[in-house]
Amino acid sequence: MSESISFEELCSRLEDLGTPAKTEDRSVYWILPMTLGLAKTASARVEVFMCGQKLFPRTAIVRRHLEHGRWKIAESADEFDASRVVLPSAPHFVPLAAFLAVELIKAGIGTRRPLQEVLNDVEPLLELALLRSALGEEHILGLVGELICLETLLDAVANRPEAWSAVLDMWRGYEAGQRDFVIGSTSLEIKSTQLESSTHAISGMHQVEVDERYPSEERLMLLSVGLAPVIQEGQTLPDVVQRILNRLSAGVTKANDEFTPLQQRFLDDVYRYGGTGSRGYDHRTESTSKAYSTRYRSTFTPRLYEMEDEQMLILRHQDVDGLFVRPSSVQYTLELPNLINGMNPAANWKHSVTAMIRKYLNIL
Repeated sequence: MSESISFEELCSRLEDLGTPAKTEDRSVYWILPMTLGLAKTASARVEVFMCGQKLFPRTAIVRRHLEHGRWKIAESADEFDASRVVLPSAPHFVPLAAFLAVELIKAGIGTRRPLQEVLNDVEPLLELALLRSALGEEHILGLVGELICLETLLDAVANRPEAWSAVLDMWRGYEAGQRDFVIGSTSLEIKSTQLESSTHAISGMHQVEVDERYPSEERLMLLSVGLAPVIQEGQTLPDVVQRILNRLSAGVTKANDEFTPLQQRFLDDVYRYGGTGSRGYDHRTESTSKAYSTRYRSTFTPRLYEMEDEQMLILRHQDVDGLFVRPSSVQYTLELPNLINGMNPAANWKHSVTAMIRKYLNIL
C-alpha cells in the first residue's frame, strides 16, 4: 500500500473491516505489508500493529498499553511478530487509530529508520491518545484502595444478601466531589500510596476534617492503603473487581455468564471512577487488557485513622482563619505516623469497619 494513503481512506478501510467470529482472532488491514497494520477484534476493539523488534516506550501509560508478541490473523494460519497498541471499541477511536498510523508513516516506519526512533517521535501523541482511553496509574491505585475497603464492607454482611445494595450505596468514590464512603454520619476517605509509609497528597482541608459541604457528616476517618507494583504475586485491578463480583453473585441463580442487576450496577460504578476527561475501567471488555495487568502488593497493613483526634496534628480550617487563604486551595503532603496513640489508628481496621457497618445496618 502506498505511503501516500490519506487519513480519510484509512478511516474508511478500518470501519469496513469485518469483525472476526473467534475471540482470539482479528481482521487486519495492512497499510504497509507486514510493517504497519490496523486491526479489529471480535469485541470491535481497534489495534495498531508495528511489526519488528520489541519496543521500549519512555512513558508509563504507553508501557502499560504496548505489548510485543506473536499475533494471528482471522480465518488464516498466518501469524506475525509485532508490538501492539489496543484502543477501545468506541467509534471515535477509529479516526484516532488512523491518525496514529499517519503519524507513524510520517515518522518513517517502513524505511531504514530504526523502529525505536519512529516510536520515540510518535510516543507523545500516543500518550495523549491513551490518556483518554484508560485510567492513569494514580486512578488505578486509588480505585484498588477503595475496592479493598468495599470488599471488607461486603464481607461484613456476607450472609445478608438483602444488605448488599445498601453497602453499594455507601460507596461514593466514583462520583466527583463526594466522600469515598458514607456510613450514616461517618465518612471514610481512602488514600493510596506506593510508599512504605502513610504519606499522602492532600488537596484541600476538607479531605482531612469534617466539612460543612457534607451536611450529615459528624465523623471522618481516613484509611491509608499502601500498594506498590510487582512482577509476580500481588493482585491486579481486574482481580479485585472479579472478587467483588463473586461476592455479589453468591447464592444468586443467573443464566449463563450474564451479570445480575446488582453486579451490573457495581460494574457501571467502577467504570465511572476517574472518568472525567478519560474512560474508566470496563471490566466487561478490559479484564484481560495489558493496560490493567500490573500487579500490586501491600506495602503495609492498611491503617484506619480517626481524623478528629486532638492528637492528629494536621492543618485545619482554624489554622487559616483570618488569613487571606482559601482552605479548599491548600495543598500539602500528609505524613502520618504508624501510631498516634493507643486508639489511633485502629488496632484492626477490618474489625473496626465491620463493627461500624453492622451497627449502622442493625445487624447483630
